[in-house]
Amino acid sequence: MSASEGHVSAPLIPAGAIFPIIWVFLAIIALTLALERSRLKKYLPGPVTVIIIPCALANLGVIPSSAPEYDAIYQFSVPVGVALLLLRADIGEIVRRSGSMLGLFFVGLLASYIGIGIAFMTVDVGVHGADVAAVLVAYLTGSTVNVVATAQAVQMDPTFLTAAIAGCAFVLPAYLGAATYLMRSEALGRFLRAAPGSSLAAAAPSVAEAEPVEEQAPPRPPMGMLIALLYGIGIFVAVDWVMRALGLGHLTILAITVVAIAVPNLFKGIRRLVSGDRELGLVLMFLFVSAIAAQIDVFSMGEQALQVALFATLALVIHLVVLLIGGRILRADPHQLFLASLCGVGGPPSAAAVAAAQGREDLVMPSILCGLAGIMLGNFAAIACFHLLS
Repeated sequence: MSASEGHVSAPLIPAGAIFPIIWVFLAIIALTLALERSRLKKYLPGPVTVIIIPCALANLGVIPSSAPEYDAIYQFSVPVGVALLLLRADIGEIVRRSGSMLGLFFVGLLASYIGIGIAFMTVDVGVHGADVAAVLVAYLTGSTVNVVATAQAVQMDPTFLTAAIAGCAFVLPAYLGAATYLMRSEALGRFLRAAPGSSLAAAAPSVAEAEPVEEQAPPRPPMGMLIALLYGIGIFVAVDWVMRALGLGHLTILAITVVAIAVPNLFKGIRRLVSGDRELGLVLMFLFVSAIAAQIDVFSMGEQALQVALFATLALVIHLVVLLIGGRILRADPHQLFLASLCGVGGPPSAAAVAAAQGREDLVMPSILCGLAGIMLGNFAAIACFHLLS
């Protein structure tokens, strides 16, 4: 029983009222997306807002703290969202156009996994050690998309998942800020034996190549979005049926990830038939997070969030040390090195934004592509980590 159930016997919107519950969640997501476009996004990032509001509403007795509708949301939103969000992940483009940053990106992943391993052996988080490690692997390989998919695949406790997201929400932005500062440091450049921006001259002739190779008008929104939904739901239904028939239902999300990567890379023309796929995928992921947040026990979350924050801090410190050692051996340009790190730690949007802010337009596209590679790998790495450490 959650904390909210201990104080409110009958919520204003009872369990079973599927349409009011979905309406509330969609309204919260709409507010979240509006805030993301405002000046408040620095103080209320999307994943945080979409946690705080459902949690508050559940604990105040507006929506139920448990309901069968939440299970239905889990089963539908994550697999369909993953299929839609991976529709644009072109493996050939990633390998062809990410250049030397792809190698540095894998150095960053190795640094992350070493840091998480040391943190797992050092920081005692009780029975949730494997959960914390899996969440960190998902975050530092890909993005929130991978965290959500991992949580769904391993049936992570909702209260702990939210505590983990809250703990990471304090630590990861701090690393982003530190990385942005360090990549400009002349002193660090001397340590790495490569000045900040030293790769710019070599990259200059290929900057024009970083532009999209084909301009294509997407289909009109209603038809394009309808095809995107048919595509995402179709993959979910087909793969789920096959995995259940094989008795491997617990691996459905991994199978969907494989299919969602394979289909658009084997049949590239499908990307020309859809529109709004990323936006729909994002809404579905936020829908999942809203349902998770509604089940939070606020009285037990605080201590867990601090434990996760400590775990994540140690993991990122080790990540930074290993990253610098690898960068020195490779004589990596600090710009490339830390942007490759941010492709995992912050995901494609953060890395691309930092690249643009540093005046490295030549690294914007590689940052996005390396970040997409992390999202493709994140589910496999995080779920493997969970089962390895459980």
